[in-house]
Amino acid sequence: MSWTFPDLTDLQSPAVHRRDPPLKVWVDLATILNGGREGVPPTRPNGGLVTGYPMPGLLIAWIKSDWGDWLAVVETAVRVENGESAVTRLLVPRSTVKKDSIALRRKLEGKTSNKPTMRQRSADNPFS
Repeated sequence: MSWTFPDLTDLQSPAVHRRDPPLKVWVDLATILNGGREGVPPTRPNGGLVTGYPMPGLLIAWIKSDWGDWLAVVETAVRVENGESAVTRLLVPRSTVKKDSIALRRKLEGKTSNKPTMRQRSADNPFS
């Protein structure tokens, strides 16, 4: 049996707000799937989908739910522990999506200020 449905973002409804062009965002699946725990999963890795870290993506549309909150339709490349990646569309709560910015990228990399890190200081001064 084969089911065919229209794309959610193609529906002609006031509840669908498409983004044109799509917006670069970061999706935090750990908030949804891992109970907010980042990094190492609570059990031993078994070759599954990597969900412990924010993932870059494109915000395609916003969909208003029947309970009044907004859900984001995000296209992102998900990664499996063996290193393979695949593009998929996700429907996620608004709270898990952050607009891409230099400040957010620095925060995700663990850098919260403009001061050089210890590694950067030692690389700038070969005599230290």
